[in-house]
Amino acid sequence: MDGNYYARRKFALFNNLMEYTGLEPGRIH
Repeated sequence: MDGNYYARRKFALFNNLMEYTGLEPGRIH
């Protein structure tokens, strides 16, 4: 459970970073 929790939290932080830089998640590919 801890691993999944941290993974989701890391993903959320990554999305926030993308929004901060002005990029949209999904367009990175």
